[in-house]
Amino acid sequence: MIADSLSDDSGVRMGLDDVLAYLTFRERFARKRVRFERRSGALVLQVEGAPAPVRQWLGDLLRSYRGIVPVNNPSDVPAGHDEEGLVVEQLQAMTEGCGYGGRVAHGLPIVFPRFAAARTALYEWQPVPTQSHPRQIGDLKRQIREAITEERRQTLPELRPRLNPLLDDPYFSERMGGGLVGLILKVINACRFPHHRTVRWYGTRRFPRQRTFEAVCEELERRRSEPAAAKQLLLVEALLADIDAHYGVLRRLNRARRPVLLLPDVDTVPARRTIRDRLIEAYDGESRGLRVYPVVITTSQPGGAPPTAGAKPPVPVDGLAEAIGGRFAERARVAEDRSRGLPTPLPSRLVQVV
Repeated sequence: MIADSLSDDSGVRMGLDDVLAYLTFRERFARKRVRFERRSGALVLQVEGAPAPVRQWLGDLLRSYRGIVPVNNPSDVPAGHDEEGLVVEQLQAMTEGCGYGGRVAHGLPIVFPRFAAARTALYEWQPVPTQSHPRQIGDLKRQIREAITEERRQTLPELRPRLNPLLDDPYFSERMGGGLVGLILKVINACRFPHHRTVRWYGTRRFPRQRTFEAVCEELERRRSEPAAAKQLLLVEALLADIDAHYGVLRRLNRARRPVLLLPDVDTVPARRTIRDRLIEAYDGESRGLRVYPVVITTSQPGGAPPTAGAKPPVPVDGLAEAIGGRFAERARVAEDRSRGLPTPLPSRLVQVV
């Protein structure tokens, strides 16, 4: 999650829905007694209980948050896929649901071009054996560019109706430099490269010192032979980077409402449990220190899907606010111990709520 500390200054116990409302900034102008400290850090909430009431609560949460914060609608698990394919399908459903499907009213949807590039390179692109390696890289480059353009297909058409009245206004065209400003805007639009920011992220953040599009494609092509866990981790890191890029300076200054990623039934759906574990792994790895983290909520039967490492006892609902603050404080203390060489186990980022 996005808060390093969450506490109730008045001592009044808070319910689960109240804590989530503050963590997502759903009630951003009614903070009241909750205090945030938003330094780097992320958590995953796992709500545990009997399946029927938990599903009902999750459905109510989805309906109440729709249109207010970006929230994905968990899709059914399709049949006929292997485990690795199911993970990719569920991640794709999360991006579509949290992007165009779960968009905020009067706001642009979140787009996921970095995720689209990784998905295309690792799983969708199939090299032609008879082609030379340079031709294969050229074909991969073309398909990645097409995937990024398709991912951004609705962003520019939604911006044009907002810009056209300005460009067509006589006052703007006649007074603002004889139409010079309008001409500059049109030239900028003609020179837009939708894939540029995505390639720059891969070439500077994810694969440092890969200065060209071709070099990035070659690195992605090499990643195709890595184990499934490594490829899944790259997909998750790209997804988180897309969310982080969406919330730029202006949105952060406006305390923009954070997206919610829902992963129900992680105890019975192995693909969703794999995604949960990859998210936690990314938070401790390459995605450490992002400006913005989504609010990740998983569900499970009690004790059905504990974290792989650093497990802590589950906390009651009315103690969640204190537990989040305590977990971050404990992780900070342990980090100091580990920096001094002490073999102290790091507590998990997963907070189980009963």
